[in-house]
Amino acid sequence: MSGVVRAFGRTDVGRKRSSNQDQFLHGELVKTLCVGQTSLNAPEGRRISGSPRAWVLLVADGMGGHSSGNRASALALDSLVSGMLHDLPFLEDPAQITRFHDQLALVCKGAHQRILRDAAQSPEHEGMGTTLTMAYVVWPWLYLVHVGDSRCYLYRDGQIRRLTRDHTVAAELVSQGGMRAEEAERSPWSNVLVNAMGGGGKEVAPDIERHLLELGDKLLLCSDGLNKHLADDQMAALLERYDALDALCDALIAGANDQGGTDNITVVVGSCEPALPIPSLAEGRRGGLTADSTVDGVTKPHGVGHNPDISWTDPPDADPPDTEPHAGI
Repeated sequence: MSGVVRAFGRTDVGRKRSSNQDQFLHGELVKTLCVGQTSLNAPEGRRISGSPRAWVLLVADGMGGHSSGNRASALALDSLVSGMLHDLPFLEDPAQITRFHDQLALVCKGAHQRILRDAAQSPEHEGMGTTLTMAYVVWPWLYLVHVGDSRCYLYRDGQIRRLTRDHTVAAELVSQGGMRAEEAERSPWSNVLVNAMGGGGKEVAPDIERHLLELGDKLLLCSDGLNKHLADDQMAALLERYDALDALCDALIAGANDQGGTDNITVVVGSCEPALPIPSLAEGRRGGLTADSTVDGVTKPHGVGHNPDISWTDPPDADPPDTEPHAGI
């Protein structure tokens, strides 16, 4: 059975910091047609979207001071989104997996270079950098892109497993036998990154892995403000207890704050759930331009039939009410 990823995220400044340098994002990637002109009953500018082809969950934890850390993490997300939209094709052929991995790495390295260029142009942002953990799901596969010490966990059948490794001096010492794992969690070297986006380093070396997902799985992406205070078994207990993703995020953040909240805390959770079936043509599915559309609960006929795999969006007004312009980065 095919699956979808339902997601929710929250970020919190914590109990000790005066500003929040974390960023997060989750969303769906879809194919969209923007109508130019047509003889059918569809206005210019109407967007027709298909069902999701991929789901993306992102967490970034900035470093370099109040304004610099916030800017670095924002640049990373902005650049990753731009790269996914303009440079990363939909993965539709399993034979292209190796090439897809390479393209994910290029998108990540492009974000790294953008942060370096921005820092070079602004002396006050010298040395700014960020972690980045991205889950890119093309059902049933999870493509995991990771730099730094934010984390991604997989929760399945009552068990939690960390899928990422920390890119810190402490983690390197553990891998080389110079420190025990339990010591690394409390070591000051756990805060020193050996791999980051930006940060003054010429290169970035993202970990890129592929994992097979199952229906019922939950993904948890977080900045280190969560795992500094909650052990894996505590996270697992909350992942088991809460089905509502907003309540789960609130509980995770509250747990970290109750244990001290010494850093910004960001969590994004994704639930792997069954996809709704798409009717066949014989059951009434029609082409996108002749499908009815529903806007604000009102069905607008554009021909016969209704295609639930097609989403119609009216063209935006020149001055949409109750919205603010996106300032950009």
